[in-house]
Amino acid sequence: MLLTKINYREFPDNEKNNYWELKDLVLGQSNLIVGKNATGKTRTVNLASGLAQIINSQKLNNGEFEVEFNTDDNKKFVYELKQIDGKAIYEKIIFDGVVKLTRNDGKTNIASIKGNREIEPPEDKLVLHVRRDKKEHPFLEYLYEWAANTVGYRFGKSDPSLIAIPGDNKGLLQSLDTVPSIFEKLSQESIKQVIKDFNNVGYELEEVALGVVGGKPFDAKLLHLKEKGIKFPIIQVNISSGMFRAFALLVAIQYIVDMVPNHTGTVLVDDFGEGLDYERASRLAKVVFEKMGKNKIQFITTTNDRFLMNAVDIEKWNILIRENEKVKALNYTNSKKRFDEFKLTGLNNFDLFSSDYLTNYKSE
Repeated sequence: MLLTKINYREFPDNEKNNYWELKDLVLGQSNLIVGKNATGKTRTVNLASGLAQIINSQKLNNGEFEVEFNTDDNKKFVYELKQIDGKAIYEKIIFDGVVKLTRNDGKTNIASIKGNREIEPPEDKLVLHVRRDKKEHPFLEYLYEWAANTVGYRFGKSDPSLIAIPGDNKGLLQSLDTVPSIFEKLSQESIKQVIKDFNNVGYELEEVALGVVGGKPFDAKLLHLKEKGIKFPIIQVNISSGMFRAFALLVAIQYIVDMVPNHTGTVLVDDFGEGLDYERASRLAKVVFEKMGKNKIQFITTTNDRFLMNAVDIEKWNILIRENEKVKALNYTNSKKRFDEFKLTGLNNFDLFSSDYLTNYKSE
């Protein structure tokens, strides 16, 4: 299922916290979110991963979501959620034009194979948390499967000297710092594909192996990368941050391609390309965007790097414009005329972001 739109509000009626709003974020298969510093890029990608975490962890917080999805069979799925202080105040699901769930003013109605019925879910749980049943309420499975296959990474925060050891398979994809554990699960064919993708980014890698570093209370596994022209493999902690991040992301993506059912899922990456030079950042973007599109995995990433912007078609962009506590996303859906006019100028993509071309913008 593809996440296609996000509207969000936080603390609209709370005098003790700052109000914040995101409007009209429109998403496709591959997406680049751009914006000046402090416009809300990280916060925006955190919204999508945050919603998935709410569904997965069954722990509510604060905020109002209005999100839309397209299912694999091209049906529209709309989900609205209002949560205050860990309680679900409002929920609504519209699937293929039909209202399937309403929760408001203490009353909840849900569609089932036997018709609509009134239920009483606990206020600190979503209906999905207590009424999941593939036979009775099959439409809930769409939301559950999307959340289960959504992962988020902070590219710029990954460090080759940090080693995270997941407790189980669910923890494998929680961070790029688990990459040795992910790599260990790849087949030889998949490892060859990772090396090929990595070399397409601009490296000359010959082979990769895992080495064990002994210590208490456990042994840690580290990557050993053998480059062409270098006599001995380089241990993970001695790899440059940019090189490690690029390799770790490609390993994680390959694992997702191999393991996620029907190659469906959403991958969110903040500060994409951080630590890489222009050429390698651009090549990594090309490799990742093409791989995601080929395998039908949704990719959502942020940047304010001019070179990366020039490598990605502006039709895949969301430009965040912030005015005080409100953030508006400008994209090819709500700004098509402006984007098309800009294409005719022959300027670099970065100029759309840095110039005043979208100043005084009005929705079309």
